[in-house]
Amino acid sequence: MIIPNRLQSGFALVGLLIAVVVIGILAAITYASYSGNSQQKPATVKQEAIVSNVQSDLRNASTQLELYFVDNDQYPRSLDTQNCSVSPSGSSFCLRPSKGIVFTYSSSAPYTTYSLTGTDSNNVTYRITNDSGPIKVE
Repeated sequence: MIIPNRLQSGFALVGLLIAVVVIGILAAITYASYSGNSQQKPATVKQEAIVSNVQSDLRNASTQLELYFVDNDQYPRSLDTQNCSVSPSGSSFCLRPSKGIVFTYSSSAPYTTYSLTGTDSNNVTYRITNDSGPIKVE
């Protein structure tokens, strides 16, 4: 006589249910963590990009101004409408802002300091000087 074996291998209904619940909880946590990052408002993202662009242009221009200072022992006295140095004459120094950004430059005798303001077409304005990084202008 054969006695049936009650210990059979395979999934029990309770074990399968627990596995489905655990996977569901992990999926919910993953979805919540990723959806929170991607639902940033488009206007905020655009504003951050504009600010980053203005600051980057000012830092690049500051580097150019420092190189000018090394070569000439002074900063440019002024810039023309193309953002090129007016003096000393014969210099081929120009600042190149990104499209839509306008630079306003100032320096006074003995031309060892400068102030450069960058304004985007959306009126986002930052200023950089020879001894400070980009600072928001209100």
